[in-house]
Amino acid sequence: MENKILIVGTAAYDTIETPSGKREKVLGGSGVHASLSSRFFAKPILLSTVGEDFRAEFEHLLEKKGVNIKNITKIKGEKTFHWSGSYIKNLNDAETLKTELNVLEKFDASLPEELKKIKFAFLANIDPELQSKILLQIEKPDFCGMDTMNFWIASKKDKIFSLLPKISILFLNETELMSLAQDKNIFRAADKISSLGVKNLVVKRGECGSILFSEDRVFICPSFPVKNVVDPTGAGDTFAGAFMGYVAKTGSSDFQILKEALIWGTVASSFCVSDFSVSAISSATFKDLKNRKDEFKTFLL
Repeated sequence: MENKILIVGTAAYDTIETPSGKREKVLGGSGVHASLSSRFFAKPILLSTVGEDFRAEFEHLLEKKGVNIKNITKIKGEKTFHWSGSYIKNLNDAETLKTELNVLEKFDASLPEELKKIKFAFLANIDPELQSKILLQIEKPDFCGMDTMNFWIASKKDKIFSLLPKISILFLNETELMSLAQDKNIFRAADKISSLGVKNLVVKRGECGSILFSEDRVFICPSFPVKNVVDPTGAGDTFAGAFMGYVAKTGSSDFQILKEALIWGTVASSFCVSDFSVSAISSATFKDLKNRKDEFKTFLL
């Protein structure tokens, strides 16, 4: 199953309000954003659950962009997960207005036989109990990434801790890292999390860039300068998807590859935030991505 990547996460409806405007029930979800960015490097297989109301146009979009959606389960009589948030007060921090779990309460974590041998997987932001069930079914993954959020850190921290020695890399934003480690210093917090068994850690810092911690090595990467941030929703998932896709493409996880993956993730997320929903990342081509990466690397010299 070379050059394929399993993405486990949500396919959702997002209602978003930012200083640039408002959009009702647009395509979103951690799995969707990660899949659409990983497609530049690998063939994403999205495992998710949606309701009967999930629109055919969204399914067609994902398929058109090369996302395998055969493992998205549509449950009759149920509604798709719906998140509503506002960035009016702060573009760097969403205010959650409403969360309707709907079909997520029936998320099926069973893997078909052909996916149990997958070598690369990304467990996007879902219940860590589900992440654990998925991970137990993958026989010998070469590289498995995981994301989480403050809601799970507050309610299921011990479960997250139990998963850390079993994964290859953990993605957290700055606030989540401090909450998980109970330390307000990023570098001390990273040491604490690394000591729990996770091999690699990426800390996403929004407009301040990101930091890769890999054993005793550190790589600090700035963000790409986006002059007009329209909608930050899904930027972290887009970042992680591109990162994981690049690792799957190369088949390597040495430090230099992880540094390159971080740069690709940074560039992908800069597309994500420049329009609502998945509009910008789904319309971007690999050439667009590479041109921006080449431009970005001139900033790093």
